[in-house]
Amino acid sequence: MTFNFELGFGDAYRLCAQIYWGTLARFLKNFCIMFGVWIFICLLPINFNLADWASHGAVRDILGGLVFSALFMPILALISAWRVVRVIRTLGARRTLMLSPEGLDLSFGNSKVQHSWKGISHVEEGKQAFYFYLTKRSALPLPKRALATKEDLDSLRALLSNAGVAIH
Repeated sequence: MTFNFELGFGDAYRLCAQIYWGTLARFLKNFCIMFGVWIFICLLPINFNLADWASHGAVRDILGGLVFSALFMPILALISAWRVVRVIRTLGARRTLMLSPEGLDLSFGNSKVQHSWKGISHVEEGKQAFYFYLTKRSALPLPKRALATKEDLDSLRALLSNAGVAIH
């Protein structure tokens, strides 16, 4: 199966968002990290003295941390998407993804990347794309618009199932 497509900013943003908060567990983990960073920043000026913190606005800092975390996560995905698009434009936006029983081949510009199915940890199916995860934080997207028909979608699912790749 061969798919030709271009990745745009929307594709890059969805990829980054999928990696940052595609599942509830990922969302909670990243939200807690952001919240922890905020609280750390708030405790720096008072040398981590919790008694001083309680009397100088701990509730305000906690609420600020929640707001910071909720706002910064989408901003972080936007920044990441912008960086991905810059790299894509350098390498060439046109992609060719070939899937076979042995694995996948991704071609773009003058580059070609090959991965066996053993190198793919899992595949996640989103509303607008499939994400082939190489690691927990690295995925190759395949926009569903690259699949011309419902038969292509069914064939892709069957190929992944036959290759023993889990689809989440």
